[in-house]
Amino acid sequence: MLEQIDYVLAKLDCMREARVWPNGLRYLWTDAFGVVLLASLYRQLGNQAWLDQAEALVADVERVLGRSRGLRIGEAPHRDGQYFHYLAMWLFALGRLGEHKREYRDRAVRLAQDIHRAFVVPGVGVIWKMQEDLSGPYPGYGLGALDAFNGYVVYRLLDESALAQEIAEMRQLVEFQYHALDVDQDVGLGMMLWLAHFFPGESWAQLQSNRAIDALDRLWVDPPGYFARSRRAADVHFAFTNYGVSLGLQAIDHHPERVNRLNAYFEAFRSGDEYDVEAITHVMACNSHFPGAFLANWVPSGNDLGNGVLGLMRRHASAGEYRLSCKHRVSGEAPAACGGNASRSVPRRFSNACGSRQACLSAHRASVSGPTMALAAPSRSSAPSLPGCLSRSWCRRRQISALQ
Repeated sequence: MLEQIDYVLAKLDCMREARVWPNGLRYLWTDAFGVVLLASLYRQLGNQAWLDQAEALVADVERVLGRSRGLRIGEAPHRDGQYFHYLAMWLFALGRLGEHKREYRDRAVRLAQDIHRAFVVPGVGVIWKMQEDLSGPYPGYGLGALDAFNGYVVYRLLDESALAQEIAEMRQLVEFQYHALDVDQDVGLGMMLWLAHFFPGESWAQLQSNRAIDALDRLWVDPPGYFARSRRAADVHFAFTNYGVSLGLQAIDHHPERVNRLNAYFEAFRSGDEYDVEAITHVMACNSHFPGAFLANWVPSGNDLGNGVLGLMRRHASAGEYRLSCKHRVSGEAPAACGGNASRSVPRRFSNACGSRQACLSAHRASVSGPTMALAAPSRSSAPSLPGCLSRSWCRRRQISALQ
């Protein structure tokens, strides 16, 4: 698995300064991935500030998205209702945070018990999307293909005793569905590999893992090196869904060269739409470069000082001489965390709002900032450095200039 910590730290600094994440709009899926990332950084680096930031993020998500039962999909007006698979990922994130503070695992168990009955139809399936108050299914939505697998795995990871009845109902659905289930979407295949790696000896996990590997082989496009969205959308590809595939491949230690290839490809890729600047793309990029606590048997590596550019920076940081800057000194140049080169596209709805690309980006971020939380960057003075340099030329130039 990858542990490209320097990449992650630089990206987090840039996202924060550009108000992309964690100080932008709340979105449950992205924030769940972010909580796991922050918990992983705490475990890897041993810096209390990362744990503090994870707790602050959980508090803000609950403040903004929390409802009397469950959590809303996102803060933006069109992200109403509740998705079970988003809630399941949030439960997983709380469970990982609960490895450091038990209260979060207990909170996740209570949440699972609270939402389970609303979403699950025993012997039938899991409703994919519910009304925001969980009073009934969201109009136009049916059963989720992977939701029973999400619930079964995450419930078991949380507490097999406290959630015994809920696990039994999910297990029944998994046994009923897994023989016929044929996933044909990149991120769904990646998530299935990830889910299956927690219980690799079970029949459903073996069958679905083999199918997912075969399906991903058919979706791989080389050159240039990415996974297509599906067989029916072979010309479509997204960064964040490929990062989800990366997570699954790293979970089973399969095709590491493809993980590296897709990470490299999406460094320079620009979709020309809102995904270029939305947090889901960049938080999941961090997870792809550093899956950490997403993996079942992850053990953090050593924390020796690096000898590269970031190692030098950390030594300056320990003396109070360095902080990564994302000031945009080059006209039209976007933050490294959001793409990192001057050819970056801006959502069209902002293209006429001002006279420069950078101003357009600023207008976009101002439009989505909403209520924000005070999540300061953890001090790096006590964090040991790690070897290696960032692949992003924009951030690297900023890092080197910060030392001059």
